[in-house]
Amino acid sequence: MQGSKRRNIVIFKAVFAFVFILVGSIFAFLVPGIITAKQERCTMEVSAVVVDLKETDGDNGTLYSPVYEIVLDGKTETRSNNTYSSIYPEIGEETTIFLNPDNTQEYYAPDGALDILVTVFRVIGIVLLVIAVIFIFLPIH
Repeated sequence: MQGSKRRNIVIFKAVFAFVFILVGSIFAFLVPGIITAKQERCTMEVSAVVVDLKETDGDNGTLYSPVYEIVLDGKTETRSNNTYSSIYPEIGEETTIFLNPDNTQEYYAPDGALDILVTVFRVIGIVLLVIAVIFIFLPIH
């Protein structure tokens, strides 16, 4: 019976470690890579003015998403997306956004929120990976 119990513990440790390594890797490497890929695609610098703030209710209060007005090829256009944050610019604020030259509807607004998100995902992923490694090397009693 002792051998069967030990085998079950080894299997549990292996599955636990595998899941934490998988999820930790996704959080530490894949998600930040997807987020930063947008920054790499959006290289065309454009001056913009915040003309409106879209609002939605979040768990801890109201979240905002800026609506930008830009001039592109002599035409005034707006850009907005469905990314909401408690960090937002003021209406009338002038800023710079970066458009994807191959698809000018896609843009990146360097407001700090994406950088914070990338850091949070990386930290969570690294913590999960460390827990997995510690768990792997814990002795079986």
